[in-house]
Amino acid sequence: MANKRISQGNLLIYVAILAVGLVISSGMIVFGGEQTIFLGLSLLAFVSVLTILHFNGWLEWTACGISILTYAYVQYSLPGQLMQVLFRTGIFAAALLLSFVLSRVMRKKVDYSVNQYASNNVLIEELTLHDSMGLLKWKPFQQKLDEEFLRSRRTKKPVSVMLLRVFKVKELTNAGSPERAEELMKATAAVCKKVLRTLDVVSRYDRETLSMILPETSDEEAKVAAGRLIQGVTQQVNTAVYAGIASFPNDAVSVDKITARAQAALDYAVNSEKEMVSFAQMNAGNEKEKRKKE
Repeated sequence: MANKRISQGNLLIYVAILAVGLVISSGMIVFGGEQTIFLGLSLLAFVSVLTILHFNGWLEWTACGISILTYAYVQYSLPGQLMQVLFRTGIFAAALLLSFVLSRVMRKKVDYSVNQYASNNVLIEELTLHDSMGLLKWKPFQQKLDEEFLRSRRTKKPVSVMLLRVFKVKELTNAGSPERAEELMKATAAVCKKVLRTLDVVSRYDRETLSMILPETSDEEAKVAAGRLIQGVTQQVNTAVYAGIASFPNDAVSVDKITARAQAALDYAVNSEKEMVSFAQMNAGNEKEKRKKE
């Protein structure tokens, strides 16, 4: 209904402007010559366009005043009686002011349409970039990770990737309760967004795993964040979770490697039944085992 009313309003404005244009054109043909007609219509068009573009309020009124004075001067310079000059200038001034008012109405309609278009674009973009849980989809997540890598190389600050696996999701799915499994993932994602910083990014890695970008976060700082996250999920969702962490530049120098190494750290945490493992920590453990064997 709102769109219908807006369309009817726009139609009335167009009809009104057309009617005013016809009246002005007829009046100028009757009362003026070809040069006067061209000048009048040019000034009307100039003020109308200036008003629709909305440069500045005082500039619009100044343009109206100058246009009326210009038209009056041209009429006065032509042969004719003073009353005729005043009459024609009065008609032009009335037409110009009416065009000015209609142009302002048109500008408001245009602004409203532009704002509606922008709002719809924002909504479409949100629906395109985020999933049903409000998490960034995987492709935009990878693009964001690329951006963070470039920024980290430029600023010489670290960036970390964390993978968080929710233990009960696979169990619930295999037991025939995919709805409960999805609710568990949603609850865990909500805790992640609540505990982490606003600049951190959360996405869905796979059916039972969430992925996170932690900008300007070293390996040790990522461990602290993972500890808070694990504690929050355990307390609020009442489920076990495992975290794998990898950092740039210590653990990886490319986007693909940092994700793969965070995955390796996560698998190590799950297999060793440790809540949280970083890739550096896993490497250190592997080195110790090798030395013992030697």
